[in-house]
Amino acid sequence: MVGGKSEEETLKYFANCFLNSGARSQFLILNPYGKHTNITEYLMSAISYGKISILDIPCGAGASICSLLLNLYELRINNFLSNIPVNIDIIGADISTTALEIYEKFLSNIEKHLIKVGIRIKYETKLWDANCPVSTTQLMDIFLKSNIDLMVYISNFNSSLSVIGDSQILNQILPRLYNRKATILWIEPGMKRAKRIFKNVIAFIKQKLMDILSVDEELIEEGYSFYHFIQEKKIDSNLIIKKIDRYYG
Repeated sequence: MVGGKSEEETLKYFANCFLNSGARSQFLILNPYGKHTNITEYLMSAISYGKISILDIPCGAGASICSLLLNLYELRINNFLSNIPVNIDIIGADISTTALEIYEKFLSNIEKHLIKVGIRIKYETKLWDANCPVSTTQLMDIFLKSNIDLMVYISNFNSSLSVIGDSQILNQILPRLYNRKATILWIEPGMKRAKRIFKNVIAFIKQKLMDILSVDEELIEEGYSFYHFIQEKKIDSNLIIKKIDRYYG
């Protein structure tokens, strides 16, 4: 199922897929099977102290970012992590105004809880058409105004990219990080088209951006289960994870 621009498409996707998207981010940060420890350690370091700016694309209604933040909250409030102050600036971008409205409401609702454990968030949303180079360029201009460490958090983008093509993410986003300390963290459902997209991204980096971006050909693929409390049943799912780093001397 793919989200979309209209209110109907957005709400249908929200009702059916929000919990699935949140479960992927939860699995990512908790790493219950210990198979992507390097990525979990990066996340724990990046969003546990200091300052970081996150570009959340396509952000949808906020399942991925809210899951990351609320799992960090739970780890802190249950004393698995210390409450060292962290400041997280977030830009959520999507083609759906309805999704962006929901996104802002969710972050507004959890903000007061996060501050209790030392997590300060500042957030804004941007309407973004991934099929429009100007829209993507404008989004990156805003994101790159920040002078702190950067994370581009891409989640569940494979359905859209299979329609619009990979060119926007390859040509308008990755090269723009050439002079910044940045990490691209990308998670997708474990589908064949997601594997194809990742292979294209890896090939593009190796051909054109190896002097600024660090990437290997390995894709982390894992299966997991979660309890869907609305459907009241266990759901089996899987995901693919890719981490890309900007060389920083």
